[in-house]
Amino acid sequence: MTFIPDRERLAWAAGFFDGEGCFSFSVAGKYVCVSVSQTDFEPLLRFQEAVGIGNILGPYDMRKKDRWIRKPQYVYRVNGYERVQAIAAMLWHWLGPAKRAQALHALAGEFELRGSLTCHLGHPKGRGKGCPTCTAEYWRRRRDGTLFEETAAYEVRTFPLHVSAETPTVASTF
Repeated sequence: MTFIPDRERLAWAAGFFDGEGCFSFSVAGKYVCVSVSQTDFEPLLRFQEAVGIGNILGPYDMRKKDRWIRKPQYVYRVNGYERVQAIAAMLWHWLGPAKRAQALHALAGEFELRGSLTCHLGHPKGRGKGCPTCTAEYWRRRRDGTLFEETAAYEVRTFPLHVSAETPTVASTF
């Protein structure tokens, strides 16, 4: 089933998130996330339906040492750079300047930690610092004894430089 966002629902979700939500980056856990905490389940379910991704966790018992009884908390949460970036993009038009800055700061923290999101050959990087595709290729070549051979085939990428109606597509090899 394909998710098609509704403009009015996204506007409501952005207003709700602007007041109750949070973009954050955990240096210890090395991940970026979106979270919203509420004592009522229904607004979180409405938010989840508006953006089309995420999980609602809870209820969590919020008893403290001061012996006050608090209502149980539910938490909407999304982890991962691409999913957090998708939520920020969907809500961006309606978010206030404070939440926009918070989103940029959280996403920049993940980007700084991981560096580029792709390796020098264009493969997507994994959760760690390196590229899983290039690492697997390195160890395969090392096992096969072809690590230092000049004829080792690397993936060749082409990028279109210019496309117009008058000229054919020109591709450059990097």
